[in-house]
Amino acid sequence: MKKCCIVIVTYNAEKWLDVCLKPFVKLPKDMAVVVVDNMSNDKTVKIIKKKYNFVKLFEMGENLGFGRANNIGIRWAYNNGFEHIFLLNQDAEIDIKSLYKLCKIQDEHPEYYCLSPIHYNKNKNIDSLFEKNLSNSGIIDFINNNPDKDIYEVNFCNAALWCLSKKCIEDVGGFSPSFFHYGEDNNYADRIHFYGKKIGVVPSVKAFHYRENPRSKNKFFTDKFKTNYRYMLQELSNPNNDGKFILFGFYRKLFIKLFFALLIGDLKRISRNYKLIMELAKNHKQIYKNKKLSQAHKRICFLEDIKL
Repeated sequence: MKKCCIVIVTYNAEKWLDVCLKPFVKLPKDMAVVVVDNMSNDKTVKIIKKKYNFVKLFEMGENLGFGRANNIGIRWAYNNGFEHIFLLNQDAEIDIKSLYKLCKIQDEHPEYYCLSPIHYNKNKNIDSLFEKNLSNSGIIDFINNNPDKDIYEVNFCNAALWCLSKKCIEDVGGFSPSFFHYGEDNNYADRIHFYGKKIGVVPSVKAFHYRENPRSKNKFFTDKFKTNYRYMLQELSNPNNDGKFILFGFYRKLFIKLFFALLIGDLKRISRNYKLIMELAKNHKQIYKNKKLSQAHKRICFLEDIKL
């Protein structure tokens, strides 16, 4: 049986390759590593071919974004019969022993479609964003003080280190193409819940997320247009929500904000709200289409058309 396929999406990952790939140099026969490169313009591809030639490498002719690139690797892993697919960020690290443990626990608890280790930072402290996500589920105190369970159920944890079961891929599918970068993992978690399955954290398994781009310096979190649009996209794509009602509410709020921005002559707000209205108008039909696909109980949703 092919146990676990590690899928890594790279984009200008030259400085991180030793971090994410070195633990897999002595790869067991029941594991594989797939790297999907989003048209890096540094030495990422060259280094992988020379130093890490055990990797199954897909070179994209364009930057597909995080979700769609992961879908390439997920599709390959599924086609090749792997029971577990581990999504690993290019700036993250986990060892083989820890992967086996995650797979074993997922086999014993198949209702957990997604499992994550504890995320630590370079200072060996729990990653702050990961901790924030856990605190929202009310379990961080238990994890910090001698946890007594194999798994703690959470609503969400970020996809830097995700172990997905084969059954998860068959039911939930791949990442929605509505998302280019950020928000796709929130949507995937919403879809796992839609299917009545669970996301869990395994406190006995440790891994590291070094975070290449802190949010304080990341345009996807500092730019108000990108932040607002990502929030609307997540809400409209959530299969647990009434999308048409939410869309009407977003348009109503945006037109009111645009009206008041025009009254006071605030050019930045005028521009931002107008752009948000136009972006929704351009994309909401495709967003609905992808949402309906995610609700359709169709096997391997968003992966079926991928040609490898």
